Amino acid sequence: MRYYSLAAFADREGISLILHSSYDKLALIDPRNDSQVVFHDALVPGGALLGYLNADHWAVALPFTREHPTIAETFVTRNAFPREVLLEAIARFVEESLLIPGYAIAVRLNRSGLIPAQPPRQGVLLELLHRLAIGLV
Repeated sequence: MRYYSLAAFADREGISLILHSSYDKLALIDPRNDSQVVFHDALVPGGALLGYLNADHWAVALPFTREHPTIAETFVTRNAFPREVLLEAIARFVEESLLIPGYAIAVRLNRSGLIPAQPPRQGVLLELLHRLAIGLV
């Protein structure tokens, strides 16, 4: 099975006002955090790193600006993020990594050593990402 990681971190000015307190607490450990997770804790060991996002945790995951504009104007002040573009980029990358051997290196460890990961059936990940995007999962 292949694993992929996508982490986020931003400087304090890139964090929504309501998340400053949690960002400040994590910044004592590492200033490279998204107000919820220090960047290296978001990485799956042995997985392919898709990249780092310059945003806070909520900006990546939650569309407050669109669905709760009053809350966004007051508390969630740094929420604009191109989630749809990110989702499409992830889907394209994962699809390519499954179709082209060696495109993204992922292995599993067993007693005999490193074995190439077995890709899931084509289309499964795209279907899952689509379901996530429309809120079915």
